[in-house]
Amino acid sequence: LALGWFDPGSVSYGAWIYTAERTRVLGWELARGEIGFEVALEGLLPVAPLALDDSSLYLVARAGSAGTRDELVALDRGRSALRWRRPLPRRGSEQPTGQGPVVSAGLVLFAAGTDLWAFDAERGGRRWVMRHFAPLAWPSVHGGTVAVLGDDGTLSAIDLDTGRVHWSYATSDEHALAPRHWPGTARLGVTHY
Repeated sequence: LALGWFDPGSVSYGAWIYTAERTRVLGWELARGEIGFEVALEGLLPVAPLALDDSSLYLVARAGSAGTRDELVALDRGRSALRWRRPLPRRGSEQPTGQGPVVSAGLVLFAAGTDLWAFDAERGGRRWVMRHFAPLAWPSVHGGTVAVLGDDGTLSAIDLDTGRVHWSYATSDEHALAPRHWPGTARLGVTHY
């Protein structure tokens, strides 16, 4: 694989499985083994795992001739077409860390550097941003609460609708909580160092 390329893996939904290649996103209808979804990425290189909901696929891709700008991209699954794309804000030299978006309740969440961003899934408009003082890990959603862990060991519970912090907990030096997402649940795994 070429430098800068990230294998986004694949995601499945019902009778479909989707994956991203360097220049396109493909979807196979599993029963027939045929490609029924294909969208050219045109100047974009996927840099994080795919996410999906009932109508769209979402991915983070690097754009620009030097690969210096990251964008959140939504693809319409029904029409095999680009729905929208939005530049991801950058602060200083911070870039997304290979973590993909998470989709829940009509929002697309993405942790970029020290910020957690929420975008409207339908149109791509920014709904809110939560700023933290340390880089953030992949968010996990349960009900109306987003759990996110900072590199400093602080676990925060954030209101999904508003982006306001409900509470934060500073983990000890000996343990770190890592939010993990399974469809319909949020689980916190404990890792001992």
